[in-house]
Amino acid sequence: MLGNRNFWWLLILATAAAAPAGCGTDEANNETSSGSAVSADVRRDCGDERVLKLTPGSRLQWAVTKNADIPVAGEHQVSGQLAFASAEFFARPQLNLSFNEEDLDSGEALRDARLRDYVFGIPEGLHAKFVLTKASLAETTAFPAVGAALALVIFGDLTIADKTTALEIPARLTATANGFLVEQTDVVVLNLREQLQLGDRLAALLALVEATMKDEIEIKFNLELQDICR
Repeated sequence: MLGNRNFWWLLILATAAAAPAGCGTDEANNETSSGSAVSADVRRDCGDERVLKLTPGSRLQWAVTKNADIPVAGEHQVSGQLAFASAEFFARPQLNLSFNEEDLDSGEALRDARLRDYVFGIPEGLHAKFVLTKASLAETTAFPAVGAALALVIFGDLTIADKTTALEIPARLTATANGFLVEQTDVVVLNLREQLQLGDRLAALLALVEATMKDEIEIKFNLELQDICR
């Protein structure tokens, strides 16, 4: 049961690609409190890019079933950024999400530690990452007005413990006063054994406890992105 929750996080995570080149790659210099606008003194000249960062404390939620009928839920902190060519809205987008493998919250410290060791493979120097491969957005070349919402489909590769699977995530992109809100619009279900081929790692983890888990996990997120460009 301990491994179930963290597995979902890892899947969601698919994260952790290197930050895109250009403005905004130095996250430490742009840190703000969650929900607050990026102050003028930390904004940058982004040149030909428009760069937006996830607000600090952004989290992804997951849910899985253990022992046939017991629901388990948790969350995982993520960081990252979205960049696209500034000449045309959302042109050549780059989305990078990074999971802090140390920041797992499944409700039990021992379970978190086992998930880090057995699933994420932290002692082996492995990481979880998600790399955007394509984004399908409702046709527009103009920057949307505050409050405007556009349908978005995110395509990317999720890697956990050197195992990679393709993801397709339906979402909604809403313009805010400080950037964008990206909200998942449909349930995303991942199979840990078939899609990510984590069967051996799951078996090793579950052997430590008297529990079973379903192969599928559901993930959910609402991410706020703040513009860091002048």
